[in-house]
Amino acid sequence: MTRLGSALEFVRSDRPGPGGSGARPYCSLPSWQAVCESSLGIGFSRYRIRRGQEDIGEFSCVALRSRLFGRRLISVPFSDGNGLTLLPGPDKDQGLRMELPESLAFFLDREAAAQGLDYVELRGHVPWDSAIGEAFFTRRLPYVTFILDLSRGYAAVRQDYAGNLIKNLHKADKCVDIVEQGTPAMPDELYRLYLAQMRKFGSPPLPIGYFSGLLACALARLYVAKVQGRTAAFLMVLVSGQRMSAEINASFAEFDPYFPKVRLFDHALRRACQEGLEEFDFMRTRKDSGVYWHKKKWGGVEHPIPYYLRACGGRVPEIADPEQGRYLLPRLCFKCMPLSLSAYVGPRIRSWIGK
Repeated sequence: MTRLGSALEFVRSDRPGPGGSGARPYCSLPSWQAVCESSLGIGFSRYRIRRGQEDIGEFSCVALRSRLFGRRLISVPFSDGNGLTLLPGPDKDQGLRMELPESLAFFLDREAAAQGLDYVELRGHVPWDSAIGEAFFTRRLPYVTFILDLSRGYAAVRQDYAGNLIKNLHKADKCVDIVEQGTPAMPDELYRLYLAQMRKFGSPPLPIGYFSGLLACALARLYVAKVQGRTAAFLMVLVSGQRMSAEINASFAEFDPYFPKVRLFDHALRRACQEGLEEFDFMRTRKDSGVYWHKKKWGGVEHPIPYYLRACGGRVPEIADPEQGRYLLPRLCFKCMPLSLSAYVGPRIRSWIGK
């Protein structure tokens, strides 16, 4: 138990928090965190936030250590979640929202010092006013996401498709079939396709066990696009609460003229609307990149993804981003690496980066 200079305590707990799973984002679900732990070899530290004898929320984080990528405490790696959840009731307490940044900062300083870490990194939107939080954390906006409102129904959602999406979708509708696979494991064929796409980007891949774990616990769904019976592309989505999120997608270049990815995303949006889901999250992207402009065409509202950093020594480091010079050599290696080798060493590198 860690007592701070306030009425708040952060108490270590290995059990799931008191909140209902239906209200949690996917990255706060014990099932998702268990998949990350088993497939990537990381360990979440979980805490109950208490005020007196009352549980008012929970916090989770992971310590990552690497000579190249730094030693830091990340709220929820491999996601943009802040790991910090307040329970209904306390989440409306303005006094608590004002007190929380300072209490959390002192707690994180102690944790980082005890574990020999250089800085802490909270990702995503936190339950306090940004002006108050910036007195204790440095705020940056390295990524954005697009959130699409599905409550209007599929017909209204489709009307907002921009650019050449409708034209491309008409072509895809004629020659691309979608199969919803109920497999409890990631098919080898699709994982090889994912590896090939990651090699194109020069990025280390996640292990196949990560995707199989998500499918096995029914958190993920797999949509496969086929052209004349041949696999052309796939899309994996995560569903938690009222939100569907795009996890990964990949395609064979030879099928790009048929626009299988456009067909896949349209199918996912249609299914989400049919099930009464409220939002579709296109997930993290860098602003003004090619992927950014493509995601923008689907009609979602752009939301910056804040990162909150705090360094023990006072110097806030640059956020780990593939555009930095220190990533050029690893990117070049992964662009040239055989897929079998990438599948072996990539997950280890990915676990050090935490993205």
